Amino acid sequence: MKKKFYKVLSLILSITLLLSVCFVSGAFNVFADEKITDYYVGYGGTGDGSSLEKMAPTVVKAIETINANGLVAGDTATIHIVQDIAGFMKNDGNKNHNLAVWGTGNSQTPVIKHTANIIVKPYAENQKINTSVKETYIALGAAYTDQGLLAINGPTEFRDVTILYCSRSNFDNRKSIAIANGYDLKFNSGVRFGNFSVNGNDNWANYVPTVVYDSTVGGFGSIAADGANEPFTNPINLTYLNGMPYGNNRINVPAWGAGTYVFNENVNVELSSPSNGGVYIALGTSASTSTITYNKNLNFKIDGYVRLRNNNSFSKSIIKGGLHLIIGSTFTYGTYPLTNLINACYKSDGTTTADYWQLNVKTEHMDLINPQGETGKFQLASNCTAVATHTDGTVRNSDDDAVLDLLDKPGEWKVAITVN
Repeated sequence: MKKKFYKVLSLILSITLLLSVCFVSGAFNVFADEKITDYYVGYGGTGDGSSLEKMAPTVVKAIETINANGLVAGDTATIHIVQDIAGFMKNDGNKNHNLAVWGTGNSQTPVIKHTANIIVKPYAENQKINTSVKETYIALGAAYTDQGLLAINGPTEFRDVTILYCSRSNFDNRKSIAIANGYDLKFNSGVRFGNFSVNGNDNWANYVPTVVYDSTVGGFGSIAADGANEPFTNPINLTYLNGMPYGNNRINVPAWGAGTYVFNENVNVELSSPSNGGVYIALGTSASTSTITYNKNLNFKIDGYVRLRNNNSFSKSIIKGGLHLIIGSTFTYGTYPLTNLINACYKSDGTTTADYWQLNVKTEHMDLINPQGETGKFQLASNCTAVATHTDGTVRNSDDDAVLDLLDKPGEWKVAITVN
């Protein structure tokens, strides 16, 4: 009896030990496979950005580490901008500053591509390190005279940072634009743009830089690389949720320079400006010789104060699908009305104005409706219904799948959304 008891006890202990080993081994593998998702960039950094102690000197360096650590599409990495000083002046007789840097050189593309989604934001402890820190800066060059570009090469979101272009009095406005290179790019309402103002002062030993937030900055530039000749094959989402008083936050859709631009999937642009400075849209490129083709739809969601440029000198935009405009009730335009944007879009023949669907909704309902993906169709939130009224009196209701189908009736609609 005792022998049987000890055999059973031995078996139980063996199974327990085996399970313990498996658990520990499994737990070890889980921790071994865990990816680093937080990275750090700041002035004076010499590391790879993988920890606060290994802070990187540039955002581009941190992106290289993100790739090396195996983060790919579907992963999200956060780059924390560390700033333990209140200002950025370095009046040492040189042209250097003491801020985190985006990258180096004048390239339109960062050193390396990335597929992981990257969020760039202030380090949460900045103000604890120095209570006088009010803004967190990213400089686009290592010195005041550098003219680096804000260019991304993968999906990127900026939150609550101030992006500084480095320049002299002869500011190159073309180098002040942001280049999305066909990837998703988002600026939240806390992002500001500015540049170092030199005012022609060559005596660097006595020079103390200042930052200006005005028309010297182009702000958010283009959704494509300048002069791109290869088709963009993925959907593109661009979000700009802030304006700059008296600024020139121009958004060129699709790009600034001359080239052949082809978009095989939908292009989505969301604009909202709370200030009278507004967002400045120029549809087309600055070169009238450019060829721009949207093989599907060009979609805008616009609210707040948005200025529309006169597009007479700009290239034509050919839209084979449709132009979709969801307009909030607080939308206010500058010199030119919304029709100025609509009339810059053409069908394949280059002479007939493209079909467009303009949906006017309440500002508080802007997040409840989006272009559905197919031309002339709009997707509501699952708990919503809508009644749309055309300017000619035609009335349409959303269906059981919360889709508002207006394909056969282009034009302007007033949409009343009900949250059920």
